[in-house]
Amino acid sequence: MKIKVLSAAIVLCLAASQAQAYDFISGGIAYNVLTNTATRKTAAVTYVDTNPDESGYVTTYKGSVVVPAQVTDRSFNTYNVTQIGNLAMFNNQSLYHLTLPESITAIGSQAFSHCYSLLDVNIPSAVNRIGDFAFEYCEDLKTIKLPARLATMGDGVFQQCFGLESIEVDPACEEFKSIDGVLYGGVKSPNGMTLLAYPGSHPSSEYVMPDGVSTINSYALSANISMRSITLSKDLAAIEMLTFSECEVLEEVKVAEGNTHFSSVDGVLLTADGKRLMVYPLMRYAEEYEVPEGVTTIDAFAFFDVQLISWLKLPSTLTSIGELAFGAACGFRDITCMATVPPKWAISTLIPSANLFDNTIYTQATLYVPDGSVEAYKKADGWKNFAQIVPLSTAVKDLTVDETEAPAEYYNLQGQRISRPSSGVVLTRRGSKVTKEIIR
Repeated sequence: MKIKVLSAAIVLCLAASQAQAYDFISGGIAYNVLTNTATRKTAAVTYVDTNPDESGYVTTYKGSVVVPAQVTDRSFNTYNVTQIGNLAMFNNQSLYHLTLPESITAIGSQAFSHCYSLLDVNIPSAVNRIGDFAFEYCEDLKTIKLPARLATMGDGVFQQCFGLESIEVDPACEEFKSIDGVLYGGVKSPNGMTLLAYPGSHPSSEYVMPDGVSTINSYALSANISMRSITLSKDLAAIEMLTFSECEVLEEVKVAEGNTHFSSVDGVLLTADGKRLMVYPLMRYAEEYEVPEGVTTIDAFAFFDVQLISWLKLPSTLTSIGELAFGAACGFRDITCMATVPPKWAISTLIPSANLFDNTIYTQATLYVPDGSVEAYKKADGWKNFAQIVPLSTAVKDLTVDETEAPAEYYNLQGQRISRPSSGVVLTRRGSKVTKEIIR
């Protein structure tokens, strides 16, 4: 389950509603007039779907596209092309090469979003602004260079760019910088730098955050398919929402010595005081996991899409659970909650119909609770859905099982259950034991 896919579907509807919101078309490219005076005429490339197909994909811009610096409308007015508008080339999945003119000064929100096949694009030297999610889901884009004049960037500009290996920045840029292909902002801020984007296919599997980074932006690490380990800097003080979403091979989060805001316990990220569990890595290999005593809050999305835990134990100190904390996590077989009062959970604003746990968990897992709390859990929202809610005193303890003959379950490296493949690398689970195997 992909959080951004949901929002992208909403944007797709918005884009469709704007399909004819252009002033003129020239050379197969749609434009909106920005200014039209005797002394100044400017235009922006805008969204249009002149060739709808049954797939729902936009095919207006495909192959190699060159945007001109000047364009003339049917009334013979000539305009300088100064912007790539919001959603301008949204969802054009057959666009491979794009050349932008030096007259461009701004790139709008989601301008190239869902251009999955885009291989290369230049960012003109005059560009000073790039909007939210401008290049999201440009999965084939390998590298990109940002110009010296760039002053502002939105959230998630390179979110879901799975193939991106490096983000470079002109050394003369005063607001942004690249260190080993990783993008940082707030270069001049007295409060420290902000990690903006870690490329999805960065060649290193281990990322040690440099000193001086104080904030991680939303989506900065999301949809990464190469990073197995991350060490947060000693100066890091803030981590924004969905920072670690879909880090598909992440096994551990570590914290540098001297950091006073965060801590790591067995590769799981908590606050320094141990009261909030923030991130459980998707590919942390542990069939059983016990949330440490003292944790009072499990953050939103903390266990989102985690598939490798079968037995989960929640502490007696737990009082609240954030939205979608266990969303799409379908591997639980037994859940023990030691809290005598059922912890409250936040209804999701993204998916209002979502429950505390996935529906499959309510039917396949047994919920164990303190003996005197069974009825409370049977009445509590998010907990009452379990088909089996039983007192702790009935739990089987100290049972030794020979698991060598247990039936095998197979998972891909993203934690998704699959049928036994004929070849390849898979995770194999027999009982409580998980191993990585190569099938030939």
